[in-house]
Amino acid sequence: MQFYIDEANPAEIEKLYKLGIFAGVTTNPSILSRVAQAERVAVNKIVRRIIDILEGSEGLLFVQLVAQSYEQMLHEGREIVDLSPTRIVVKIPCTLDGIRAMAEFAKQAVPTCATAIFNLSQVAICCRVGASYVAPYVNRMQEVGIPVSVVGEMQRYIERSGANTRLIAASFTNIKQVEEVMTLGIYGISLHPQLYDKMLANPLTTTAVSRFAEDWNELKEVRV
Repeated sequence: MQFYIDEANPAEIEKLYKLGIFAGVTTNPSILSRVAQAERVAVNKIVRRIIDILEGSEGLLFVQLVAQSYEQMLHEGREIVDLSPTRIVVKIPCTLDGIRAMAEFAKQAVPTCATAIFNLSQVAICCRVGASYVAPYVNRMQEVGIPVSVVGEMQRYIERSGANTRLIAASFTNIKQVEEVMTLGIYGISLHPQLYDKMLANPLTTTAVSRFAEDWNELKEVRV
């Protein structure tokens, strides 16, 4: 399974990316805007700083369009890709114009990620037009009564259809959701740094390490 960092704060990304386990970074207009406003810089400068962090690795950067019409999506998408042609994946909402844009970008060999996915029908359509990735929103699905098992149905559809599309689950609020999705055989997940902190900082592990240290220190005292 591939792991992605769902964050736009360069400092937070850099700290976590050093672990060497991540396949890239996912962003959306909301978190990019929030960071740009906090640091009082243009959004493109934030994107370039994230690209710099990914240098020296094969990490990808997912950047979402804010345009809503087909023509504007194509224009904005090309501008985004020009920032780093081999590293950028264009995130496109699964709307009618978004589907058209994904199909056109597929013809141009521009990688895309269909975002705001909530049902199997959307996945099937995005696979058909050549989306490189689909990103179902797990927590938002649960909020409206859609079970996590639907993500597994999406993954099975992709496998049976023979599509080259990969599923990256996003929108998580707790570790239980994450671990449930991990059992579904999907390609990847994208999590906020706080959730990775919780995954990596298990209190039982901390307790075990402390006990090992205590036992070792007792042995040293005996040797002395």
